Amino acid sequence: MRLVKQAEMLTLPPGTLFAELQQQWCFQDLAIKGETIIRDRKPSGFWEHSIAWPESDDETGTPFDRLDIMWNDPTASYPIETAPTRHDCREPETRYLVLEAADIDYLISVIRPGEQQ
Repeated sequence: MRLVKQAEMLTLPPGTLFAELQQQWCFQDLAIKGETIIRDRKPSGFWEHSIAWPESDDETGTPFDRLDIMWNDPTASYPIETAPTRHDCREPETRYLVLEAADIDYLISVIRPGEQQ
């Protein structure tokens, strides 16, 4: 894995696994980078998929409703959120911890032994 600044993060392809640095050596949750957003012919942010958030919709409640249900009922289960959210890039010095191919291969081998690509 490596640390990159915002300008490089905006050039990375969709599917990049990353965590934003909040303060020195304190990172947000892992997320998956989506397409870079272009505004006025310049990159202004990107779409991201959180891997630590439950799916929600108008019929079944908000993610917070679902988290409350899971808190009170250990048998409750909801799928991961699949809708991307916008990640605005306003601070050029923001850094991201980016996982590389070998890191992802290792994660796959731990999560699904015997299925490593």
